[in-house]
Amino acid sequence: MLFRLVKICDTSIYERIILCLSEFCATACFVFVGCLGCTSTSAEQISFTFGLAIMIVVQIFGHISGAHVNPAVTVAATIFGNIPIINVPIYFFGQILGAISGYGLVKATLANYPMNYERLCSPTADKNLSISQVFLTEFLLTLILIWVCCAIWDQENVTNQDSLPLRLGFTVTALAMAGSQFSGANINPARSFGPALLNGTWDHHWVYWLGPILAAFIGALFYKIIFGKKMKRCDTFSKSSVTTIYCQSVCELFVVNILISGIIREMSNSESDLDILKLAASATEKNLLPNKSKGKYDTVYKSFMDWQLAQKTSSFSENVILVYFVKLAKKYKLSSLWAYYSMLKSTLNIYHSIHLETYMELEAFLKRQTEGNQPKKSKTFTPEEISKFIKEAPNHTYLMTKQKISRNSWQLGQIVQLTDKMSTKDRIVLCAAEIGGTAILLFLGCLGCVNSLASGGFIPHEQISFTFGLAVMVAIQVFGHISGAHINPIVTVAAATLGDLPLIQVPIYFVGQLIGSLLGFGLLLVVTPEVNVGNVYNNITGIKIGSGVCSPGLHPNITTGQGLFVEFLLSLILVLFCCGIWDRRNKDKHDSVPIKFGLAVAVLAMAGGPYTGANMNPARSFAPALLNGDWNNHWIYWIGPLAAGFVGGLLYRLIFRKPDPPSKEIVPEGIALNAKNMN
Repeated sequence: MLFRLVKICDTSIYERIILCLSEFCATACFVFVGCLGCTSTSAEQISFTFGLAIMIVVQIFGHISGAHVNPAVTVAATIFGNIPIINVPIYFFGQILGAISGYGLVKATLANYPMNYERLCSPTADKNLSISQVFLTEFLLTLILIWVCCAIWDQENVTNQDSLPLRLGFTVTALAMAGSQFSGANINPARSFGPALLNGTWDHHWVYWLGPILAAFIGALFYKIIFGKKMKRCDTFSKSSVTTIYCQSVCELFVVNILISGIIREMSNSESDLDILKLAASATEKNLLPNKSKGKYDTVYKSFMDWQLAQKTSSFSENVILVYFVKLAKKYKLSSLWAYYSMLKSTLNIYHSIHLETYMELEAFLKRQTEGNQPKKSKTFTPEEISKFIKEAPNHTYLMTKQKISRNSWQLGQIVQLTDKMSTKDRIVLCAAEIGGTAILLFLGCLGCVNSLASGGFIPHEQISFTFGLAVMVAIQVFGHISGAHINPIVTVAAATLGDLPLIQVPIYFVGQLIGSLLGFGLLLVVTPEVNVGNVYNNITGIKIGSGVCSPGLHPNITTGQGLFVEFLLSLILVLFCCGIWDRRNKDKHDSVPIKFGLAVAVLAMAGGPYTGANMNPARSFAPALLNGDWNNHWIYWIGPLAAGFVGGLLYRLIFRKPDPPSKEIVPEGIALNAKNMN
């Protein structure tokens, strides 16, 4: 089985470039945010900064390249069979160059900073540890990280992806907290290399490469051999046996639905037995295959299982499925190939809970087979015909098609959506939701900035960061399903740039956000004693940075150019995080969005707060500036974030975003399949 440890099929040159760019950007973001937070003396804050930085980059780039940001993870993924071995140098190159660039941005930011940070973020071990102890610590910490990655990649967890960025982020946080006092807990050769190169600190640097890489190789191989799931199945799969499995699954699901419905009825006494049976039947019906072609579905499924058995593998990984379709592509026409895909996707979903629609490389391979193929009855529409269709086609029949065309409108010559068909009432509701969300952000966030009423002491920087982050979480949970809870003009700009928000709605969002900020901050001033809303001091240096609570302000040793640069970079990362959330490849991973957004804002605030306040939100800056009368360098908090909103949305759309696939559904019943060719 060793020949199955690496992928056989390769990606195109264009896809390799995208992979490299994704790893470069992800590693640069990770190193920039993580090392920017290393100016703190709190080990807990540094650990959380690095861990939640991982959460951010996994959310942004995980669906593009996997967001390894770590050569050790790339080695493990190769052994596990997740990426072709030929892509390993591409990943390494992107990660190392990204680490150098990310740390270079940190050095540029700290150029005039008063403290000496010449060895900032450089790998450093406890002086009382021997080299062998440092090596063993790095090896063991990385081994745990690799096992977490392998468990995430395991086929048994293929459907548990929504909270993946959170799990990885908190894993890195835990490892950093546990091991930072021993070896520094770098567990990432690229993260060690950037600071070592730019600081010229190479003390025992080999430890931070050999330990993690060796742990990745041994950990992934050990997990694959020992813990790899062996799927239970019969040696042969006749049509009758497949049908039996199918019927048993349906019957079991039907009984479970009846039991659940019965419990609900007993608790509520509101539904009749007939209603319960209808509810159970409705839930069961969703899992049925088409009656007319169920035999073809079973034949396709049996053909794949027989091939899998012949290859002596029980894996349903994307690598295995991809190899199978490469074989099919050499034998069958394009229509039959897509029919195979459609039917195998349905049967694997029912029998094994495998979701082929999440296999992006498989989808890319099938699309490449489609290139140059022109169906006989197809027609290329002009932009004028498309515009006429959008205006005149009845919504009750073509609304979904018109939405998909609008989202891909850039390829059709339109840059953004210009208008919508919302009623005045709906627009008022959008504005009201933005007012409420932004008011919550300003009231709760700035409330956490007020000096202690009991002791008059300063509020810890970590508390302020988490207060703002969790205030964002609350606002999104309350209003996210209504307006999207942008609560930030740069998020609105990014959504419009991506084409997800009509331009006519942008002023509505802006007005709501500015009114909400004034309302939220005004309520803060109402409930807070005047003595507690006076001058603002930096929580680390004690230097005065503002003339009122929550007022934006630069550190005295940060120039306006550096301040603008920091606000732009932090806002850019936040915008890319939003784009990753909105990407269609993450459309089924929205349950934990409020938590992920909140923690993303918290870690960016922890990293950049000491320099500029890390406002990243013109509306959040506007109300304190207006009501405190403090307009010092206020333009920075508009120009930097808004520019990042446009640039981030544009870059993501041009480079990383995939257009929605054509809304063509192949109907297996209408395709003639030669029964002999199914084997």
